[in-house]
Order: sequence, then structure tokens, then C-alpha cells
Amino acid sequence: MNDRENVRLDYEMIVKIESIFDKDGSIFSTPYNEVIKFLNFSTSGVLVETENKALEVGMSFLCKIVLGGEELSILPIILRKTLDTSNGFNLLGCKFTHLNSREDYIIRKFIFQEQLKQREEEIKNARRKGKNLFR
Repeated sequence: MNDRENVRLDYEMIVKIESIFDKDGSIFSTPYNEVIKFLNFSTSGVLVETENKALEVGMSFLCKIVLGGEELSILPIILRKTLDTSNGFNLLGCKFTHLNSREDYIIRKFIFQEQLKQREEEIKNARRKGKNLFR
């Protein structure tokens, strides 16, 4: 994803794909039931790790995720595909499409809350090591 103005959250999540849509929007495969891994989130999209070689740029997939206790059905479109040479998996840069204001709010709230938790953990760890983060 080239949209770097949105804050990213490193957060892994296992997700089940329910349907895959071809570049023209036609159903490529359903029900699909493949498990993929989200590696990070932003308000505009997600980075996905998968062994699936059939997923290509321009395709989209339907999946359900739970963020902060709220279930969302999301439809990311694949904008970029690269190979992770360390493990042979594909990395897919995906953009969220068709988010309504409620879904956008839930994603933003989740990212903010998780960033806060991660920052608090960093501060605790630094204090345990005797480091001052505010110099």
C-alpha cells in the first residue's frame, strides 16, 4: 500500500476468507474457508501473509474480523503482491473498500487502543530495565 499517511499498527490476526472475487467482481471461489494472517492494520487497509498463490493484484476477498468485540465484514482489494523470501509466503498489500462510517470508526478506535496498549507496555519494559524514555 502506498498510502503512508495513515497510522499503522503491527498486530497479527488469523482470519478466514469466506469468498474471493476476481478482478471484474465476479465470484472466483465461495465458500472458500482459507485461513490467512493479517500482519498489520491501518485505517485504510491491511498487510496479509498467505501461502495462496492464486490471489492476484486487483482481486478482493470477503472476511469477517472482530476488533474490540465488534464483528466486521470487510472486503479488502489487493493492491500489491510480493514474495517474502524468508518463508516463501506471499505478502499482499490490501485496501479496505466499502467501509461505512461505523466500520471506519471501529477500525480507528481499535488501532488507537492497541497503540496505547503497546506504548504502555514499552514504558513498563523500559522502566524494568531502568531506562528513562522521556530524556
